[in-house]
Amino acid sequence: MKPMQWFSSIVVAMSLAAFGLLGCAHGSDSNAQASTAAQPAPAQQTAPAPAQKTPAQKAPATKAPAQKEQAAQPAPAKPVKGAPAPAGSKLAKVQMEMTPEQVREIMGAPTREKTYPNAKAFTPFYYGADSGVNTEWAYKGVGRVVFGTNKYTHVVRVVRIDYDPSETGQ
Repeated sequence: MKPMQWFSSIVVAMSLAAFGLLGCAHGSDSNAQASTAAQPAPAQQTAPAPAQKTPAQKAPATKAPAQKEQAAQPAPAKPVKGAPAPAGSKLAKVQMEMTPEQVREIMGAPTREKTYPNAKAFTPFYYGADSGVNTEWAYKGVGRVVFGTNKYTHVVRVVRIDYDPSETGQ
């Protein structure tokens, strides 16, 4: 192949590639713009007047005053998950990183105990205290203490304390 033919084939290939990329980038928008640019601008149109409602089309009657008052009252606030316990409660004495034995000395036996894997158990190379399974101890009328078990060291420590006076313990 002669040097001139080689150069022209490179130029043709590059221009086709550039045209293909530009064509893909603009797609149908460029066609829509070209077709609208060729048409003259339409005359200003005024919006039609809004239709007036007849008495039959008016909004439905409002609720009775008693119903409005019931809907206006907010629901009683639930404690925020992880909210600190009141200073006088046993749960306030439980601290992060405590062992189950230390928590049992303070709180006593739990009403319910539940163990479940957490999402971090499936994360490779995550070495945090909660990298395995969580064990949740529920105390009726008090809240929950959640322990995390490290999947590498098998150390069990408190990772979350939930104050919830509405805890049923079930």
